[in-house]
Amino acid sequence: MDSFLEDYEEAPAVVVGGKRRRRKRSPATQAALHPLLQLPFLPPQPVSSNEHKLNFKKSKEACLSYIQDALLQKQWKRAAEFLTCYVESLEKDYSREHIGPSEMIWRIGTEILWRHSQSRMKEFNCFMEQMKTLGVKRYLKVCLEHVFHLLCNGQIDEAYQNLSLAESWRFGEQTAIQDKEIKLIQAYRGLLDYCSWSKQKKILLEHGEDGFADLAVEQEMHSYFRKAAVNLKEIIKIPGVWDVFVKCYVDLLEFYGEHNEACQVLNEYAYNSKFPANPNAHVYLYQFLKRQGESKKSLISALKILHDIVPSHELMIDFNTMLQKSRSIIFRLVEESSNLKTIFFSMLISCIPSCLSSCVLPHLFPEKRKKRQLGLEVIFAALDYAGWKENAKAWSCLARQVKQIVITEKHLDWIQQEWNSRKDWWPDFHFSRYLAKRNWQENKSLSHEKALVAGILLGKDCKYFKYVSHQGCKARLKRFRMLKKFVTRHNPVYLRISGPPDCSVQP
Repeated sequence: MDSFLEDYEEAPAVVVGGKRRRRKRSPATQAALHPLLQLPFLPPQPVSSNEHKLNFKKSKEACLSYIQDALLQKQWKRAAEFLTCYVESLEKDYSREHIGPSEMIWRIGTEILWRHSQSRMKEFNCFMEQMKTLGVKRYLKVCLEHVFHLLCNGQIDEAYQNLSLAESWRFGEQTAIQDKEIKLIQAYRGLLDYCSWSKQKKILLEHGEDGFADLAVEQEMHSYFRKAAVNLKEIIKIPGVWDVFVKCYVDLLEFYGEHNEACQVLNEYAYNSKFPANPNAHVYLYQFLKRQGESKKSLISALKILHDIVPSHELMIDFNTMLQKSRSIIFRLVEESSNLKTIFFSMLISCIPSCLSSCVLPHLFPEKRKKRQLGLEVIFAALDYAGWKENAKAWSCLARQVKQIVITEKHLDWIQQEWNSRKDWWPDFHFSRYLAKRNWQENKSLSHEKALVAGILLGKDCKYFKYVSHQGCKARLKRFRMLKKFVTRHNPVYLRISGPPDCSVQP
Protein backbone atom coordinates (compact mmCIF):
# COMPACT_ATOMS: atom_id res chain seq x y z
CA MET A 1 0.00 0.00 0.00
CA ASP A 2 3.01 2.28 0.44
CA SER A 3 3.25 2.80 -3.29
CA PHE A 4 -0.15 4.51 -3.23
CA LEU A 5 0.85 7.13 -0.66
CA GLU A 6 1.84 10.59 -1.84
CA ASP A 7 5.04 12.16 -0.49
CA TYR A 8 4.43 14.43 2.44
CA GLU A 9 5.72 18.00 1.96
CA GLU A 10 6.84 19.67 5.14
CA ALA A 11 6.05 23.35 5.92
CA PRO A 12 8.91 25.83 5.35
CA ALA A 13 11.10 26.69 8.38
CA VAL A 14 11.24 30.21 10.00
CA VAL A 15 13.86 31.84 12.25
CA VAL A 16 12.61 32.93 15.70
CA GLY A 17 15.05 34.32 18.30
CA GLY A 18 18.02 33.08 16.34
CA LYS A 19 16.56 29.56 16.30
CA ARG A 20 15.21 27.75 13.33
CA ARG A 21 11.68 26.40 13.91
CA ARG A 22 9.21 24.51 11.79
CA ARG A 23 6.02 26.53 11.29
CA LYS A 24 2.81 24.61 11.89
CA ARG A 25 0.06 24.88 9.37
CA SER A 26 -3.59 25.08 10.21
CA PRO A 27 -5.82 22.11 9.32
CA ALA A 28 -7.46 24.14 6.59
CA THR A 29 -4.09 24.99 5.06
CA GLN A 30 -2.96 21.38 5.24
CA ALA A 31 -6.20 20.24 3.60
CA ALA A 32 -5.70 22.72 0.82
CA LEU A 33 -2.11 21.65 0.22
CA HIS A 34 -2.65 17.91 0.81
CA PRO A 35 -5.91 16.38 -0.31
CA LEU A 36 -7.14 13.36 1.62
CA LEU A 37 -5.43 10.02 0.81
CA GLN A 38 -7.18 8.40 -2.16
CA LEU A 39 -6.53 4.91 -3.47
CA PRO A 40 -6.38 4.78 -7.28
CA PHE A 41 -9.50 2.64 -7.47
CA LEU A 42 -11.70 4.98 -5.38
CA PRO A 43 -13.21 8.05 -7.05
CA PRO A 44 -11.81 11.23 -5.39
CA GLN A 45 -15.03 13.19 -5.86
CA PRO A 46 -18.55 12.76 -7.21
CA VAL A 47 -18.49 12.41 -10.97
CA SER A 48 -20.91 11.55 -13.71
CA SER A 49 -22.00 7.94 -14.21
CA ASN A 50 -20.02 7.42 -17.42
CA GLU A 51 -16.91 9.06 -16.00
CA HIS A 52 -17.19 6.94 -12.88
CA LYS A 53 -17.40 3.75 -14.93
CA LEU A 54 -14.29 4.75 -16.85
CA ASN A 55 -12.35 5.66 -13.72
CA PHE A 56 -13.42 2.51 -11.93
CA LYS A 57 -12.34 0.33 -14.84
CA LYS A 58 -8.91 1.98 -14.96
CA SER A 59 -8.41 1.78 -11.21
CA LYS A 60 -9.54 -1.87 -11.14
CA GLU A 61 -7.05 -2.77 -13.86
CA ALA A 62 -4.31 -0.89 -12.00
CA CYS A 63 -5.06 -2.74 -8.77
CA LEU A 64 -5.10 -6.09 -10.53
CA SER A 65 -1.75 -5.21 -12.07
CA TYR A 66 -0.33 -4.61 -8.59
CA ILE A 67 -1.76 -7.93 -7.42
CA GLN A 68 -0.24 -9.74 -10.39
CA ASP A 69 3.13 -8.13 -9.76
CA ALA A 70 3.03 -9.19 -6.10
CA LEU A 71 2.09 -12.75 -7.03
CA LEU A 72 4.89 -13.04 -9.57
CA GLN A 73 7.38 -11.79 -6.99
CA LYS A 74 5.94 -14.19 -4.36
CA GLN A 75 5.06 -11.28 -2.08
CA TRP A 76 2.03 -13.00 -0.61
CA LYS A 77 1.40 -10.50 2.21
CA ARG A 78 1.48 -7.57 -0.22
CA ALA A 79 -0.81 -9.42 -2.63
CA ALA A 80 -3.26 -10.11 0.21
CA GLU A 81 -3.40 -6.40 1.10
CA PHE A 82 -4.11 -5.40 -2.48
CA LEU A 83 -6.76 -8.09 -2.85
CA THR A 84 -8.48 -6.89 0.35
CA CYS A 85 -8.63 -3.34 -0.98
CA TYR A 86 -9.84 -4.61 -4.33
CA VAL A 87 -12.73 -6.50 -2.74
CA GLU A 88 -13.67 -3.52 -0.55
CA SER A 89 -13.79 -1.21 -3.55
CA LEU A 90 -16.03 -3.63 -5.43
CA GLU A 91 -18.40 -3.83 -2.50
CA LYS A 92 -18.74 -0.03 -2.48
CA ASP A 93 -19.38 0.01 -6.21
CA TYR A 94 -22.08 -2.63 -6.32
CA SER A 95 -24.77 0.01 -5.69
CA ARG A 96 -24.02 1.62 -9.07
CA GLU A 97 -23.28 -1.32 -11.36
CA HIS A 98 -23.25 -5.07 -10.90
CA ILE A 99 -19.79 -6.48 -11.36
CA GLY A 100 -19.14 -10.20 -10.98
CA PRO A 101 -15.43 -10.77 -10.37
CA SER A 102 -16.06 -13.75 -8.07
CA GLU A 103 -13.98 -16.21 -10.08
CA MET A 104 -11.00 -13.85 -10.11
CA ILE A 105 -11.24 -13.27 -6.37
CA TRP A 106 -11.61 -17.01 -5.79
CA ARG A 107 -8.57 -17.97 -7.85
CA ILE A 108 -6.30 -15.17 -6.58
CA GLY A 109 -7.40 -15.62 -2.99
CA THR A 110 -6.88 -19.38 -3.10
CA GLU A 111 -3.37 -18.95 -4.45
CA ILE A 112 -2.47 -16.40 -1.79
CA LEU A 113 -3.86 -18.47 1.09
CA TRP A 114 -2.11 -21.56 -0.24
CA ARG A 115 1.26 -19.79 -0.35
CA HIS A 116 1.03 -17.34 2.54
CA SER A 117 3.34 -18.32 5.41
CA GLN A 118 0.81 -17.28 8.07
CA SER A 119 -2.22 -18.86 6.43
CA ARG A 120 -4.15 -21.33 8.57
CA MET A 121 -6.64 -24.00 7.65
CA LYS A 122 -9.41 -22.20 9.54
CA GLU A 123 -8.95 -19.07 7.41
CA PHE A 124 -8.85 -21.09 4.21
CA ASN A 125 -12.07 -22.95 5.09
CA CYS A 126 -13.80 -19.66 5.90
CA PHE A 127 -12.66 -18.14 2.60
CA MET A 128 -13.85 -21.13 0.58
CA GLU A 129 -17.26 -21.08 2.24
CA GLN A 130 -17.60 -17.42 1.29
CA MET A 131 -16.61 -18.23 -2.30
CA LYS A 132 -19.26 -20.94 -2.49
CA THR A 133 -21.97 -18.39 -1.74
CA LEU A 134 -20.51 -15.76 -4.07
CA GLY A 135 -21.68 -17.40 -7.30
CA VAL A 136 -23.68 -20.54 -8.04
CA LYS A 137 -22.23 -20.91 -11.54
CA ARG A 138 -18.96 -22.21 -10.15
CA TYR A 139 -20.17 -23.65 -6.87
CA LEU A 140 -19.01 -27.22 -7.60
CA LYS A 141 -15.62 -26.07 -8.88
CA VAL A 142 -15.04 -24.22 -5.63
CA CYS A 143 -16.12 -27.33 -3.73
CA LEU A 144 -13.56 -29.42 -5.63
CA GLU A 145 -10.84 -26.85 -4.91
CA HIS A 146 -11.75 -26.96 -1.24
CA VAL A 147 -11.64 -30.76 -1.22
CA PHE A 148 -8.20 -30.83 -2.85
CA HIS A 149 -6.85 -28.50 -0.18
CA LEU A 150 -8.34 -30.63 2.60
CA LEU A 151 -6.79 -33.76 1.10
CA CYS A 152 -3.39 -32.09 0.82
CA ASN A 153 -3.61 -31.34 4.54
CA GLY A 154 -4.60 -34.89 5.42
CA GLN A 155 -8.18 -34.07 6.41
CA ILE A 156 -9.76 -37.08 4.69
CA ASP A 157 -12.99 -37.18 6.69
CA GLU A 158 -13.65 -33.46 6.16
CA ALA A 159 -12.98 -33.86 2.45
CA TYR A 160 -15.43 -36.77 2.20
CA GLN A 161 -18.07 -34.77 4.07
CA ASN A 162 -17.63 -31.82 1.68
CA LEU A 163 -17.94 -34.15 -1.32
CA SER A 164 -21.17 -35.63 0.05
CA LEU A 165 -22.65 -32.17 0.60
CA ALA A 166 -21.60 -31.02 -2.85
CA GLU A 167 -23.12 -34.13 -4.46
CA SER A 168 -26.49 -33.37 -2.89
CA TRP A 169 -26.40 -29.70 -4.01
CA ARG A 170 -29.28 -28.61 -6.20
CA PHE A 171 -29.97 -25.18 -7.71
CA GLY A 172 -32.48 -25.29 -10.55
CA GLU A 173 -30.99 -25.17 -14.04
CA GLN A 174 -27.50 -24.70 -12.64
CA THR A 175 -27.57 -28.31 -11.45
CA ALA A 176 -27.93 -29.64 -15.00
CA ILE A 177 -25.37 -27.18 -16.40
CA GLN A 178 -22.75 -28.42 -13.92
CA ASP A 179 -23.36 -32.09 -14.70
CA LYS A 180 -19.67 -32.74 -15.47
CA GLU A 181 -18.64 -31.21 -12.17
CA ILE A 182 -21.14 -33.44 -10.36
CA LYS A 183 -19.59 -36.47 -12.10
CA LEU A 184 -16.19 -35.35 -10.84
CA ILE A 185 -17.53 -34.87 -7.34
CA GLN A 186 -18.91 -38.41 -7.40
CA ALA A 187 -15.67 -39.77 -8.85
CA TYR A 188 -13.55 -38.26 -6.10
CA ARG A 189 -15.96 -39.58 -3.51
CA GLY A 190 -15.50 -42.98 -5.13
CA LEU A 191 -11.75 -42.48 -4.92
CA LEU A 192 -11.98 -41.89 -1.16
CA ASP A 193 -14.20 -44.97 -0.86
CA TYR A 194 -11.48 -46.89 -2.69
CA CYS A 195 -8.89 -45.61 -0.18
CA SER A 196 -11.06 -46.87 2.67
CA TRP A 197 -11.46 -50.21 0.88
CA SER A 198 -7.70 -50.44 0.42
CA LYS A 199 -7.10 -49.87 4.14
CA GLN A 200 -9.54 -52.63 5.04
CA LYS A 201 -7.88 -54.94 2.52
CA LYS A 202 -4.52 -54.31 4.14
CA ILE A 203 -5.97 -55.13 7.57
CA LEU A 204 -7.52 -58.31 6.21
CA LEU A 205 -4.31 -59.50 4.55
CA GLU A 206 -1.98 -58.66 7.44
CA HIS A 207 -4.03 -59.33 10.56
CA GLY A 208 -6.84 -61.59 9.43
CA GLU A 209 -6.71 -64.37 12.02
CA ASP A 210 -10.01 -64.14 13.86
CA GLY A 211 -12.92 -65.55 11.84
CA PHE A 212 -15.49 -63.10 13.19
CA ALA A 213 -13.11 -60.18 12.67
CA ASP A 214 -12.43 -61.35 9.11
CA LEU A 215 -16.13 -61.48 8.34
CA ALA A 216 -16.70 -57.96 9.66
CA VAL A 217 -13.76 -56.58 7.68
CA GLU A 218 -14.91 -58.34 4.50
CA GLN A 219 -18.41 -56.94 4.87
CA GLU A 220 -17.05 -53.43 5.35
CA MET A 221 -14.70 -53.90 2.40
CA HIS A 222 -17.55 -55.01 0.15
CA SER A 223 -19.60 -52.00 1.20
CA TYR A 224 -16.76 -49.66 0.20
CA PHE A 225 -16.26 -51.66 -3.00
CA ARG A 226 -19.86 -51.18 -4.13
CA LYS A 227 -19.83 -47.43 -3.47
CA ALA A 228 -16.43 -46.93 -5.11
CA ALA A 229 -17.14 -49.10 -8.15
CA VAL A 230 -20.41 -47.34 -9.01
CA ASN A 231 -18.85 -43.86 -9.04
CA LEU A 232 -15.55 -44.82 -10.68
CA LYS A 233 -17.30 -46.74 -13.45
CA GLU A 234 -19.37 -43.70 -14.39
CA ILE A 235 -16.52 -41.21 -14.74
CA ILE A 236 -14.38 -43.43 -17.00
CA LYS A 237 -17.24 -43.67 -19.52
CA ILE A 238 -16.75 -39.97 -20.32
CA PRO A 239 -13.90 -39.32 -22.83
CA GLY A 240 -10.95 -37.83 -20.95
CA VAL A 241 -7.78 -38.60 -19.03
CA TRP A 242 -8.82 -40.53 -15.92
CA ASP A 243 -5.61 -42.36 -14.97
CA VAL A 244 -6.10 -42.47 -11.21
CA PHE A 245 -9.74 -43.53 -11.48
CA VAL A 246 -8.98 -46.25 -14.04
CA LYS A 247 -6.16 -47.70 -11.93
CA CYS A 248 -8.33 -47.83 -8.81
CA TYR A 249 -11.29 -49.36 -10.63
CA VAL A 250 -9.12 -52.04 -12.24
CA ASP A 251 -7.58 -52.84 -8.85
CA LEU A 252 -11.08 -53.39 -7.43
CA LEU A 253 -12.09 -55.64 -10.31
CA GLU A 254 -8.88 -57.69 -10.15
CA PHE A 255 -9.24 -58.31 -6.43
CA TYR A 256 -12.71 -59.78 -6.92
CA GLY A 257 -11.66 -61.84 -9.95
CA GLU A 258 -13.40 -59.74 -12.61
CA HIS A 259 -10.45 -60.03 -15.01
CA ASN A 260 -12.49 -59.93 -18.22
CA GLU A 261 -14.22 -56.72 -17.22
CA ALA A 262 -10.92 -55.19 -16.11
CA CYS A 263 -9.35 -56.09 -19.47
CA GLN A 264 -12.33 -54.60 -21.29
CA VAL A 265 -12.04 -51.35 -19.31
CA LEU A 266 -8.32 -51.02 -20.09
CA ASN A 267 -8.77 -51.82 -23.78
CA GLU A 268 -11.53 -49.23 -24.03
CA TYR A 269 -9.38 -46.66 -22.27
CA ALA A 270 -6.39 -47.35 -24.53
CA TYR A 271 -7.99 -47.86 -27.95
CA ASN A 272 -11.23 -45.87 -27.97
CA SER A 273 -10.73 -43.09 -30.53
CA LYS A 274 -13.01 -40.77 -28.55
CA PHE A 275 -10.46 -40.64 -25.75
CA PRO A 276 -7.36 -38.42 -26.10
CA ALA A 277 -4.05 -40.13 -26.86
CA ASN A 278 -2.68 -41.19 -23.50
CA PRO A 279 0.60 -43.13 -23.06
CA ASN A 280 -0.40 -44.21 -19.55
CA ALA A 281 -3.42 -46.05 -20.93
CA HIS A 282 -1.10 -48.41 -22.84
CA VAL A 283 1.21 -48.72 -19.83
CA TYR A 284 -1.70 -49.84 -17.61
CA LEU A 285 -2.86 -52.30 -20.26
CA TYR A 286 0.63 -53.77 -20.65
CA GLN A 287 1.09 -54.12 -16.88
CA PHE A 288 -2.29 -55.81 -16.56
CA LEU A 289 -1.58 -58.25 -19.39
CA LYS A 290 1.79 -59.03 -17.85
CA ARG A 291 0.20 -59.74 -14.46
CA GLN A 292 -2.31 -62.05 -16.12
CA GLY A 293 0.44 -63.95 -17.95
CA GLU A 294 -0.87 -63.09 -21.40
CA SER A 295 0.99 -64.04 -24.57
CA LYS A 296 4.09 -62.22 -25.68
CA LYS A 297 2.25 -61.15 -28.82
CA SER A 298 -0.28 -59.21 -26.74
CA LEU A 299 2.48 -57.57 -24.70
CA ILE A 300 4.40 -56.56 -27.81
CA SER A 301 1.23 -55.13 -29.36
CA ALA A 302 0.61 -52.91 -26.32
CA LEU A 303 4.21 -51.67 -26.21
CA LYS A 304 4.33 -51.06 -29.96
CA ILE A 305 1.69 -48.34 -29.64
CA LEU A 306 3.43 -46.91 -26.57
CA HIS A 307 6.64 -46.73 -28.61
CA ASP A 308 4.85 -44.79 -31.34
CA ILE A 309 3.53 -42.26 -28.79
CA VAL A 310 6.52 -42.00 -26.42
CA PRO A 311 9.68 -43.56 -27.87
CA SER A 312 11.64 -42.49 -24.78
CA HIS A 313 9.43 -44.34 -22.27
CA GLU A 314 11.27 -46.44 -19.68
CA LEU A 315 9.42 -49.59 -20.84
CA MET A 316 11.29 -49.49 -24.15
CA ILE A 317 13.98 -51.65 -22.51
CA ASP A 318 11.36 -54.36 -21.91
CA PHE A 319 10.04 -53.87 -25.43
CA ASN A 320 13.49 -54.30 -26.95
CA THR A 321 14.20 -57.38 -24.84
CA MET A 322 10.95 -59.07 -25.91
CA LEU A 323 11.60 -58.32 -29.57
CA GLN A 324 15.07 -59.82 -29.37
CA LYS A 325 13.91 -62.91 -27.48
CA SER A 326 11.12 -63.57 -29.96
CA ARG A 327 13.44 -65.79 -31.94
CA SER A 328 13.66 -69.47 -30.99
CA ILE A 329 17.06 -71.05 -30.30
CA ILE A 330 16.97 -73.09 -33.48
CA PHE A 331 16.28 -70.03 -35.59
CA ARG A 332 19.17 -68.15 -34.00
CA LEU A 333 21.55 -71.02 -34.67
CA VAL A 334 20.35 -71.30 -38.24
CA GLU A 335 20.83 -67.58 -38.89
CA GLU A 336 24.35 -67.56 -37.45
CA SER A 337 25.70 -70.54 -39.37
CA SER A 338 25.45 -71.14 -43.08
CA ASN A 339 26.16 -74.88 -42.59
CA LEU A 340 23.38 -75.21 -40.04
CA LYS A 341 21.09 -73.26 -42.33
CA THR A 342 21.73 -75.79 -45.12
CA ILE A 343 21.13 -78.74 -42.79
CA PHE A 344 17.99 -77.11 -41.36
CA PHE A 345 16.49 -76.43 -44.74
CA SER A 346 17.24 -79.97 -45.91
CA MET A 347 15.50 -81.42 -42.86
CA LEU A 348 12.62 -79.00 -43.22
CA ILE A 349 12.08 -79.71 -46.88
CA SER A 350 12.14 -83.43 -46.24
CA CYS A 351 9.40 -83.05 -43.59
CA ILE A 352 7.13 -80.69 -45.53
CA PRO A 353 5.20 -81.92 -48.55
CA SER A 354 6.32 -80.38 -51.80
CA CYS A 355 2.94 -78.78 -52.33
CA LEU A 356 3.34 -76.77 -49.07
CA SER A 357 7.06 -76.00 -49.06
CA SER A 358 6.76 -73.28 -51.68
CA CYS A 359 4.26 -71.32 -49.59
CA VAL A 360 5.53 -72.11 -46.07
CA LEU A 361 9.29 -71.55 -46.27
CA PRO A 362 9.27 -67.93 -47.44
CA HIS A 363 7.26 -66.94 -44.37
CA LEU A 364 9.36 -68.66 -41.66
CA PHE A 365 12.00 -65.98 -41.15
CA PRO A 366 10.64 -62.57 -42.23
CA GLU A 367 8.46 -62.14 -39.13
CA LYS A 368 11.38 -62.86 -36.82
CA ARG A 369 13.67 -60.53 -38.74
CA LYS A 370 11.09 -57.74 -38.61
CA LYS A 371 10.94 -58.02 -34.83
CA ARG A 372 14.73 -57.94 -34.52
CA GLN A 373 14.92 -54.91 -36.78
CA LEU A 374 12.17 -53.19 -34.80
CA GLY A 375 14.11 -53.91 -31.61
CA LEU A 376 17.14 -52.14 -33.07
CA GLU A 377 14.97 -49.16 -34.08
CA VAL A 378 13.46 -48.99 -30.59
CA ILE A 379 16.78 -48.83 -28.76
CA PHE A 380 18.27 -46.33 -31.21
CA ALA A 381 15.19 -44.10 -30.85
CA ALA A 382 15.34 -44.24 -27.04
CA LEU A 383 18.99 -43.17 -27.02
CA ASP A 384 18.08 -40.08 -29.04
CA TYR A 385 16.83 -38.52 -25.78
CA ALA A 386 19.03 -36.87 -23.17
CA GLY A 387 17.43 -38.81 -20.34
CA TRP A 388 18.88 -42.02 -21.77
CA LYS A 389 22.43 -40.80 -22.39
CA GLU A 390 23.83 -42.65 -19.38
CA ASN A 391 21.40 -45.55 -19.21
CA ALA A 392 23.70 -48.57 -18.93
CA LYS A 393 20.94 -51.08 -19.75
CA ALA A 394 20.07 -49.30 -22.98
CA TRP A 395 23.67 -49.14 -24.14
CA SER A 396 24.14 -52.78 -23.20
CA CYS A 397 21.15 -53.73 -25.37
CA LEU A 398 22.44 -51.73 -28.31
CA ALA A 399 26.00 -53.04 -27.92
CA ARG A 400 24.80 -56.65 -27.81
CA GLN A 401 22.68 -56.27 -30.95
CA VAL A 402 25.33 -54.37 -32.90
CA LYS A 403 27.98 -56.90 -31.92
CA GLN A 404 25.79 -59.80 -33.01
CA ILE A 405 25.10 -58.20 -36.38
CA VAL A 406 28.78 -57.41 -36.93
CA ILE A 407 29.91 -60.95 -36.05
CA THR A 408 27.45 -62.61 -38.42
CA GLU A 409 27.68 -59.77 -40.97
CA LYS A 410 23.96 -60.19 -41.43
CA HIS A 411 21.70 -57.17 -41.73
CA LEU A 412 24.39 -54.49 -41.68
CA ASP A 413 21.87 -52.44 -43.65
CA TRP A 414 19.77 -52.19 -40.47
CA ILE A 415 22.61 -50.44 -38.67
CA GLN A 416 23.33 -48.24 -41.66
CA GLN A 417 19.69 -47.23 -41.94
CA GLU A 418 19.57 -46.11 -38.30
CA TRP A 419 22.99 -44.49 -38.37
CA ASN A 420 22.44 -42.38 -41.52
CA SER A 421 19.98 -40.08 -39.75
CA ARG A 422 22.18 -39.78 -36.63
CA LYS A 423 25.78 -39.61 -37.82
CA ASP A 424 25.67 -35.81 -37.97
CA TRP A 425 24.79 -35.29 -34.31
CA TRP A 426 25.33 -38.48 -32.29
CA PRO A 427 29.15 -38.12 -32.21
CA ASP A 428 28.90 -34.84 -30.26
CA PHE A 429 25.82 -35.92 -28.34
CA HIS A 430 27.15 -39.29 -27.13
CA PHE A 431 30.77 -39.85 -28.10
CA SER A 432 32.75 -36.72 -27.22
CA ARG A 433 36.07 -36.95 -25.37
CA TYR A 434 34.54 -35.10 -22.43
CA LEU A 435 31.83 -37.75 -22.06
CA ALA A 436 34.44 -40.49 -22.40
CA LYS A 437 36.35 -39.08 -19.40
CA ARG A 438 33.24 -38.62 -17.31
CA ASN A 439 31.76 -42.05 -18.14
CA TRP A 440 35.08 -43.74 -17.39
CA GLN A 441 35.29 -42.08 -13.99
CA GLU A 442 31.66 -42.66 -13.00
CA ASN A 443 30.65 -45.96 -14.62
CA LYS A 444 33.19 -48.20 -16.32
CA SER A 445 30.56 -50.71 -17.44
CA LEU A 446 28.68 -47.93 -19.24
CA SER A 447 31.86 -46.66 -20.87
CA HIS A 448 32.65 -50.20 -22.09
CA GLU A 449 29.28 -50.62 -23.81
CA LYS A 450 29.37 -47.14 -25.33
CA ALA A 451 32.94 -47.63 -26.54
CA LEU A 452 31.94 -50.81 -28.39
CA VAL A 453 29.08 -49.00 -30.15
CA ALA A 454 31.27 -45.97 -30.88
CA GLY A 455 34.01 -48.15 -32.33
CA ILE A 456 31.60 -49.91 -34.68
CA LEU A 457 29.75 -46.78 -35.78
CA LEU A 458 32.72 -44.36 -35.96
CA GLY A 459 35.70 -46.66 -36.37
CA LYS A 460 38.79 -47.31 -34.24
CA ASP A 461 39.87 -43.65 -34.49
CA CYS A 462 36.78 -42.41 -32.64
CA LYS A 463 37.72 -40.15 -29.69
CA TYR A 464 35.43 -41.94 -27.28
CA PHE A 465 36.65 -45.40 -28.22
CA LYS A 466 40.33 -44.42 -28.19
CA TYR A 467 40.15 -42.83 -24.76
CA VAL A 468 38.16 -45.62 -23.08
CA SER A 469 40.14 -48.47 -24.65
CA HIS A 470 43.41 -46.78 -23.72
CA GLN A 471 42.34 -46.28 -20.11
CA GLY A 472 41.06 -49.87 -19.92
CA CYS A 473 44.28 -51.35 -21.29
CA LYS A 474 46.28 -49.07 -19.00
CA ALA A 475 44.33 -50.44 -16.04
CA ARG A 476 44.97 -53.98 -17.36
CA LEU A 477 41.31 -54.84 -17.58
CA LYS A 478 40.81 -57.89 -19.77
CA ARG A 479 37.43 -56.95 -21.20
CA PHE A 480 38.80 -53.64 -22.50
CA ARG A 481 41.71 -55.43 -24.24
CA MET A 482 39.19 -57.75 -25.86
CA LEU A 483 37.09 -54.72 -26.80
CA LYS A 484 40.04 -53.11 -28.57
CA LYS A 485 40.86 -56.29 -30.47
CA PHE A 486 37.23 -56.77 -31.53
CA VAL A 487 36.81 -53.24 -32.89
CA THR A 488 40.18 -53.34 -34.65
CA ARG A 489 39.38 -56.69 -36.26
CA HIS A 490 35.98 -55.49 -37.51
CA ASN A 491 37.03 -51.98 -38.53
CA PRO A 492 36.13 -52.68 -42.20
CA VAL A 493 32.51 -52.93 -41.07
CA TYR A 494 32.69 -49.26 -40.07
CA LEU A 495 33.70 -48.35 -43.62
CA ARG A 496 30.72 -50.24 -45.02
CA ILE A 497 28.29 -48.69 -42.52
CA SER A 498 29.55 -45.14 -42.95
CA GLY A 499 29.54 -45.32 -46.75
CA PRO A 500 26.61 -44.38 -49.01
CA PRO A 501 23.60 -46.67 -48.67
CA ASP A 502 23.60 -49.33 -51.35
CA CYS A 503 22.91 -52.98 -51.81
CA SER A 504 26.54 -53.94 -51.07
CA VAL A 505 25.98 -53.50 -47.36
CA GLN A 506 23.75 -56.56 -47.21
CA PRO A 507 25.72 -59.70 -48.17
